[in-house]
Amino acid sequence: MSRELVQTLIPHLAEVRLRIGEDLRVDPAKSRLDELYLEQLPYCLGAAHQSIERLLIASANLLSEGELQPGSVHVPAPDSRDILGFAVDSFLEASTRTQNALTWYISKGLRVSAPSSFSKLVKRIEGGKITVSSFLREQIVEYWHRSGARLRAYRNLSQHHGVVSSDVRLFLGEDQTPCIYLVLPTNPDETNLSNLSKLSYRTPLVHAIPYTIDTFGHLAALVFRVTRILLKLAPPSDLAPGERLFTKVGMRFAEMEGAPLIDVASLHRMAAEFARNEESSFLAESSGS
Repeated sequence: MSRELVQTLIPHLAEVRLRIGEDLRVDPAKSRLDELYLEQLPYCLGAAHQSIERLLIASANLLSEGELQPGSVHVPAPDSRDILGFAVDSFLEASTRTQNALTWYISKGLRVSAPSSFSKLVKRIEGGKITVSSFLREQIVEYWHRSGARLRAYRNLSQHHGVVSSDVRLFLGEDQTPCIYLVLPTNPDETNLSNLSKLSYRTPLVHAIPYTIDTFGHLAALVFRVTRILLKLAPPSDLAPGERLFTKVGMRFAEMEGAPLIDVASLHRMAAEFARNEESSFLAESSGS
C-alpha cells in the first residue's frame, strides 16, 4: 500500500521524476544513475508511512496482552515493547532519508550543484551559496525550522547514541479510553548530544505516535510543494511514466538466480544452532588461554 499512498499524497511525483531524469534514449548510463537517486524519494516516503502503520498495529496488539483495569498500569513484555521502538527508529531513519532524497530532485530540477544532505542544503540556501526562488526558499527553510531539524536531531540521537523511545505503559484514561505512554526526549537538539545526561523525558511530553503522524504530515507537505514547483519548471517529456522502468539487473529468466524462501520457524532454528555452534567454538578456542 505504500506506493499507492505516495501516489495519493503526491499525485504529480511520477511526472516530475520523469521530466527531470536523464533521457534513457540519449544517455543510458546517466539515466540509470539518475534513477538510483530518484527512486529513493517515493520509496523512503512510503517507508516512513509504513513505519507509522506498524507502530499503530503494534500498539493495538498490546491490548491483547490483558484487559486494562481502571486505576492500573500495564507494562508490556520486553518483546512487545521493542516492536514499538523498532517502528519509531524506522520512522526516524526513513523520514530523514526522505529529506535527503529530496535534495537530488532540487539539484536536478534547478540544475544546481546541491549537497546530498538536506541539512547542508538548508545551510547553503540560508547562507546565500545556493540561490532559489523566494517561494521555494520559504518552503524549505520554514519546514526545516518548524519540523525538519528536530526530526534529524531525533534520528542522529537514535543512530549514534541510544534508543530514543523504549518505555511503554498502557492504562485507561479518565473516559476509560485505552492510552499509551510512549515518549521521545523533549530536547533532542544537537547541542544536547554532547551531554546525554541532560536528555529529558519530562513535561512537556512528546508522545511518539502523535509526533510521527504530525512530522510525516510536515514532510509530505514539503515534498508535495517542492516537487510541484519543480513540475512547473521542468519541460514536458514525451515518455509516459510507465515507459521509464528500470531494473538494477537484467530480467531475462535464463540469467536469473534466486535464493530459496525461508520461513520464520527456520530462522529461529538457525539462531539456536548459531548459538550452540558459537558456544562450542568459543570454549574450544579459549580452553588453552
